[in-house]
Amino acid sequence: MATNPVEQITAAYEEEKRNRRPPQTADDVPFAYEDITPEWLSLILGVGHLGAQVVSCRLDSPDDGNSNRRRIFIDWNDTGCEAGLPDRAFCKASQGLANRVSLGPSGAIRAEVNFYNLARPLLDIEAPVALHARYNAA
Repeated sequence: MATNPVEQITAAYEEEKRNRRPPQTADDVPFAYEDITPEWLSLILGVGHLGAQVVSCRLDSPDDGNSNRRRIFIDWNDTGCEAGLPDRAFCKASQGLANRVSLGPSGAIRAEVNFYNLARPLLDIEAPVALHARYNAA
């Protein structure tokens, strides 16, 4: 049984890696950007737009540092296009073990997700509006 935060994060990462699968629900956190599917993007970005479906998506080049960042280019069906749904999304994650070890113990991951889900909608400030923000608490 892991006893310190680094051991806990490492154990959780290895288990997630062993059980890796594409995200299925809005609460799922993709293990890697390559696991993101058009179906999952439709689910999280097409909320409130009946019939809007992502037809395809393409990842931009990686930008890694303390976090892993990627743009996703999105192609919608006619319903999604007519609704004005985004044709790209900027994504920020902590998909690597080193990222999780450096950001997890401090609570930085949870704090950022909570900021975008709870605080940002209440503030009239110049800051991105999150389309989807989740973290895996395990």
